[in-house]
Amino acid sequence: MVAEIGINHNGDIDLAKKLINVALGADCDAVKFQKRTIDVVYTPEELAKPRESPFGATNGDLKRGLEFELEEYREIDRYCREVKIDWLRLAGTRPPSISSPSFKSLASRSLPHPSPTTTCCAILARSASRSYCRPG
Repeated sequence: MVAEIGINHNGDIDLAKKLINVALGADCDAVKFQKRTIDVVYTPEELAKPRESPFGATNGDLKRGLEFELEEYREIDRYCREVKIDWLRLAGTRPPSISSPSFKSLASRSLPHPSPTTTCCAILARSASRSYCRPG
């Protein structure tokens, strides 16, 4: 069973760890995060809209603030190894959001297709047969 964390960590690594612990307590086998390419998902107009948040004054500030980057995913990897739970990350958009050079060191944890396709059995079967889908 895989626990969906997505971006419910709200950009906070400590909250992400708490959610991982909840998944462990529920006997989940793995946790799943989502990585989006904000500038692809949203139009410049949408990102520029005013929206107060802890991350700034625009909708773009909020959306970018909710995303983990390489440093946070390295910490997730370290923590998940420590507590002995598998984890993976799906693209919430197109594959480049997780296959950029900065994320190559965590490529074994990334599935190169958008999250909405995870209900497609053919795509899941293809992903399961590839090495990038196996825990590293």
